[in-house]
This record gives sequence, C-alpha cells and structure tokens, in this order.
Amino acid sequence: MFDDPATTDPYAGAVTWDRAGDARIAVLYPPYFPLVRTHLNGLRALVERQLTEPATPAADPRLALLVERMRETTTEPQLEPDVLADVRTRLDWALSVLPEHGGVLELHTPMHQWWWGRALLDVCTAITALLGAWLRGEACRRAALSGRRDVVDVDGADAVARRAVRRAAQTWLSFEE
Repeated sequence: MFDDPATTDPYAGAVTWDRAGDARIAVLYPPYFPLVRTHLNGLRALVERQLTEPATPAADPRLALLVERMRETTTEPQLEPDVLADVRTRLDWALSVLPEHGGVLELHTPMHQWWWGRALLDVCTAITALLGAWLRGEACRRAALSGRRDVVDVDGADAVARRAVRRAAQTWLSFEE
C-alpha cells in the first residue's frame, strides 16, 4: 500500500519544473513556500545585521563560508561588505518574486533563473556551514560565549546522546544510500 515514493517520501513532488519558451516555471508544494521564505528571510536578516553592526570579519560561520565561496569565484579581490551586499541584493530579489502563498513561481529570463538559483545556493551554503560548525561543536560554544540562549547547548548534553546525534547527522550528510 505504501510502496509509492509519493506516499512515503515527504519531499517527493515538492517542486515540479516546466518550461514556457525561455521561462522556467516552478510549482511548489504549498507548505514549502513558507519554508523557503523563512530561510531567505533568516539569511537576509543575518547579512543585514553583519552589514549594519560589523563586529569582526566573518564572525558567523554561515557568512564566513558565503564570503569565502564568493571570493573563490573571482580573480579580483572582494571586501566582505561588498560580497554581503551582493548576497543581500539577491535575497531581496528572491523574496520579491516568491509568491505570498503556495503555488507557482515564474522565472522569465535566464538572469532571473540564475538569480533564483544563486539565492537558494546562498541559503544552502549557509545551512551547510551551520551544520558543519554544529558537528564540530563550534556553534554551541560560540553561542554560549556570546550569551545567546536561543541555541541548544549540545556541549552540556549527555555525551552518548551527543555522539548519536552527530553520527545520525553525519550519515544524513554523507548522502549514502
């Protein structure tokens, strides 16, 4: 009865792509629109905070990896504020084209398609950096030192549980079947 991946895999059918001439049309499963919006808004807020209150260069691992990856794509030296301003511009644009409610996203030009993909890649890069910092135990220590209470203190958790969580996360991140 449940052999169909669409009934067992929560991500099956989440996005369906189609073409109409040069345009690319994405039909997203409605619950994923708020998830995409949340990630875009979250990264945008993080970038904005770094641009308006620069503490130290790339203090947050998510922004540090974004800046590093962007610097790798060009031969010209780029300053962190310039890189982050470009990221903010892409995120603003992606948020502006994301429909308010679930449904259809239309990307009419190759440039729109590139900007959309780049904004989502920025979010993916930030999530990857955060998971990496968490697996190394850096995110929780940094949060504890800064006095933040909104991050779970994994370092204070039971060692066996911590190892089990890390092992599960590493298995998930390894893309092994």
